[in-house]
Amino acid sequence: FRKYKVRYFFYIGGNDSMDTANRIYEASINAKYDLGVIGIPKTVDNDLLFTDHCPGFGSAAKYIATSVLEAGYHARGLYEFERVTILETVGRNTGWLAGASALARRSSVDPPHLIYFPEVPFSLDQFKEDVKRVCNEIGGAFIVVGEGIRDERGELFSLKNGSSPIDSFGHVFLGRAGDFLRRFIIQEMGLVAQNIKLDICQQSAAHLISGVDIKEAQMVGEDAVKYAVNGKSGVMITLIREEGSSYRCKTSTVELSKVANRERKVPRPWINEEGNFVRKEFIQYAYPLIQEEVKVPTREGLPLYVKLHNYRVKEK
Repeated sequence: FRKYKVRYFFYIGGNDSMDTANRIYEASINAKYDLGVIGIPKTVDNDLLFTDHCPGFGSAAKYIATSVLEAGYHARGLYEFERVTILETVGRNTGWLAGASALARRSSVDPPHLIYFPEVPFSLDQFKEDVKRVCNEIGGAFIVVGEGIRDERGELFSLKNGSSPIDSFGHVFLGRAGDFLRRFIIQEMGLVAQNIKLDICQQSAAHLISGVDIKEAQMVGEDAVKYAVNGKSGVMITLIREEGSSYRCKTSTVELSKVANRERKVPRPWINEEGNFVRKEFIQYAYPLIQEEVKVPTREGLPLYVKLHNYRVKEK
């Protein structure tokens, strides 16, 4: 930073990114180098503390709810042949995206019928009873499960199929919980089941972004620059939900050291007693975040996205 006379550093990301930003901030202090370090929240997992929500979550929630709505219509027509559908969402330790699927439900027979969260210990015996009940009542079941669900001993279902690679931050790659449950339903219940894994689509489906989300993302970025030039450093930008009948958010800041490597989980009171669906508090929280549509430009029938050129600074 000193070599290239960099005075401001903005780091966009989640928990690990905020930890990295905090380390850079502390290093600049120790080196007695005047560097403005600002963390900008961006994670579809929505698990950063001290902010009402994270930019990116609203769009991912909109995509997941839409996917459940559309796949639910397809699955309903196949109940006679394929009784159970499982859809797996990302979320290592938190179920914000899994819970967002409930936004698709407009009546008691609409999917999702069951949602399972990493925040609540998962019982295979209870799961079996839940699936039986829903299938008996409706004819089939559409289930949403967070990739990070764990059993009563804390063991990840994603790892019950064997070992998994490690990412650059030292985290185990997840994403196999849905497949484990699919096999369980087939082998233990004798039902035909399928597993849908949205994977990176829930992180990149820009054709279905939330208008509220994109406006807030721009506001957070702009305000990050304003805070920096006004002398703020070592902080992350936060979104504060304002009181009132209509939804509005404003920005504030929190020290990076308070955010780094910590997680904000779905409050247990927002999940029903059985641990298999959300309560109204979750719907009230998430509903405003998926509102408004964005017209994406197209070319030859497909979305047209911007590609940034990779300009490199000449080495000194």
